[in-house]
Amino acid sequence: MGDGRLLSSLWIGFLPLIVALPVVLAASIIFGLPLTAFLTRRRLESSAAYTLSGAGLGFVIGLVALLLMRAQWGYWIGFLGGLSGAVTGRTWWACARRQLAADPLQPPRR
Repeated sequence: MGDGRLLSSLWIGFLPLIVALPVVLAASIIFGLPLTAFLTRRRLESSAAYTLSGAGLGFVIGLVALLLMRAQWGYWIGFLGGLSGAVTGRTWWACARRQLAADPLQPPRR
């Protein structure tokens, strides 16, 4: 362990977080907040709406990133992006929109 492998192992362990955090944060701000405004205005907020929207957006963002990089392989990243988007959408519903989750018939408080 004293030959520098610990540092490189830690770097490899933290690299996915270092890459994913800004991507998820940017996507949440650019797409998630306008989506929330849209769903709120249309009174379409639900767990399914956020989860499916997140999955779709995550899938598309992953594929667009691969196309921009002109990747010849790795299109499974689209499915990973879809899964990540679904988890992000479900988490947003469960945490930030909790009052709707508790009582879906009651309009959100302003």
